[in-house]
Amino acid sequence: FFFKQKTAYEITVWLEFRRVLFRSYGAAAIAFQALVNSEPSNADFYYGLGLALQKQERTEEAQPYLQKAQQLYRQHNNVEGLKKIELLLNH
Repeated sequence: FFFKQKTAYEITVWLEFRRVLFRSYGAAAIAFQALVNSEPSNADFYYGLGLALQKQERTEEAQPYLQKAQQLYRQHNNVEGLKKIELLLNH
C-alpha cells in the first residue's frame, strides 16, 4: 500500500477499512454510508458498509449492501472482490 503515491480516495478507503479492523464498526458504518452516498458505483464502499454492519451483528441490514458490492464487482470483472464478498455472503 505505501510503495506508490496514493490518492485521497485510496487513503480514505484504507483508513475506513482500518477502522473496521480495529472494531469501530459503528463509526465505520457511518463513514462508509457517506462514501456510498458520494460514490454509489464503488463496490469497495458497499463492501465496507456491509462488513461493518455484519461485524455489528446487523446481518439482515448488511445483506443488500453486500449484494450490491457483489453486483458491482461482477460488472467490473473484479475476481478478488467477488471472492471476498462470497465469503461474507456465505458466512
